[in-house]
Amino acid sequence: MSHLLAIGATGMLGGALRVIAPGFEEVTVVARRASAFDLDPAFFVDVDWTHTDAFVAMVSGALSMQGPVTKCLLWVHDAGAEALARTLASLEAPCEVVHVLGSASGDPRAEIERWRGACRAGVLHTSVTLGRVPGGSSYRWLTHAEICDGVLRAWRTGRDVVVGEVV
Repeated sequence: MSHLLAIGATGMLGGALRVIAPGFEEVTVVARRASAFDLDPAFFVDVDWTHTDAFVAMVSGALSMQGPVTKCLLWVHDAGAEALARTLASLEAPCEVVHVLGSASGDPRAEIERWRGACRAGVLHTSVTLGRVPGGSSYRWLTHAEICDGVLRAWRTGRDVVVGEVV
């Protein structure tokens, strides 16, 4: 059975999630307001990743009911790092993870190996690093469409992707 676990994917990644989800028999969506996301069929878990123990318990409970994860889409801010590490460590092979990393507070690419190391053997970790786009004498942040295009590219190829420029 194919099972998608999407964590933090209901905002800027919502477009990518809507493209990806129909390819799965089971879809579990985890976010602070997951149940407000319009996706059917899906199992929704409303929980905030800054409440680490509650987050891990609720994700674990959902996965016990929905079955093992075959693919995972993740977007978690730095404040949820412990919840993310514990969730990655709980995923069992075979599983593929596409992990979106922001660069607002610096270049996150040095952290990629740390996140790969949090995964069990046989769990493949692919990263999407979000940058910014130059425009004249300044920069702009990526649009949701540009972000989703990068996520879908990583999803299809299984290769790390950098969207925009990371400084």
